[in-house]
Amino acid sequence: MSVNSGRHTNVSREEEEPPAVTRPNLRIRVLTMVEQIAIKDDYEREALELLKKQNFGHAKRFESHVLMKTGLKKDMNNALTAVGWENFTDIVDPGSQLLTMEFLISLAVEETGAETKVYFCLFNEQFVMKLKYFSIALGCILDPNELAKKHRDQNLWWSAISNKLVSRKNNIVSIHNPTLSFLAMWLAMVVHPSADLRLCSLPELQFLYAMAKQIRCSPVRTMLAHW
Repeated sequence: MSVNSGRHTNVSREEEEPPAVTRPNLRIRVLTMVEQIAIKDDYEREALELLKKQNFGHAKRFESHVLMKTGLKKDMNNALTAVGWENFTDIVDPGSQLLTMEFLISLAVEETGAETKVYFCLFNEQFVMKLKYFSIALGCILDPNELAKKHRDQNLWWSAISNKLVSRKNNIVSIHNPTLSFLAMWLAMVVHPSADLRLCSLPELQFLYAMAKQIRCSPVRTMLAHW
């Protein structure tokens, strides 16, 4: 689901947000039915109707013993550590379908000059966080804008790993290096979940570059756009 950057509530720009979502007076609640999700406008109503028709599932994963036998487990760990994702990728808690639906329909991004704010709701309570703190909350203590400063020529990079011209439908099977090909599929499964795991999107191409060149970066900005 795309992010509507124009949707947000009135929040003072002088207000400084804490680097965490948790609030002392936040009561622990449980969503048990979709009717409990508070809808604020037509956009959220339409988004919720679309999500009701979607299947909910946890992120896909490769079998660990297969990765270890092929030697890809070590390569994957090295690549994730190189970009600073070792904590970001370690997700073991079960998810909540209703809470995920509420988060997605209320998600909005506001760009104000050099500052980016993220708005979302959980348990019918709205939160606002700077992009930097939102990235930290997801376990990625890195600058969300770092990679864009260092990777500008996608054509040269895609040609180097596939001997093909870059396009909107870069096929993962064209990547010569088996480790990079595997990582491209992992990105399409976990970071930007896609129904077609054969394709390597431009943001995923950037992350492959970061892994190969050992550039620490945050995937949060592209994840927000993907959501």
